[in-house]
Amino acid sequence: MRFICILGLVAGLSSCNSSHRESDGASRNEQDRKSAAFKAGEVAHDLSKEAGKAAKAAGKEVGKEAHELREGWKEAQREDRARKQTTGR
Repeated sequence: MRFICILGLVAGLSSCNSSHRESDGASRNEQDRKSAAFKAGEVAHDLSKEAGKAAKAAGKEVGKEAHELREGWKEAQREDRARKQTTGR
């Protein structure tokens, strides 16, 4: 019987202690959000997102340029074939 009482007492005390830790964690989290390192991390995250968007846009532009290059190459090939056929080679 004593064991059950002691077990209940330990469980009760540990639950009180865990709620205290949660409030400490909340204030620590708020302090972390206000720190310079946290703000620097936010800025770095935003910059990386912007860099990703810029890279995506640049990739699209390179794709368009490559498509135009292929079309120009094909056109030059067609003109070369046509010229060879008219000269008889």
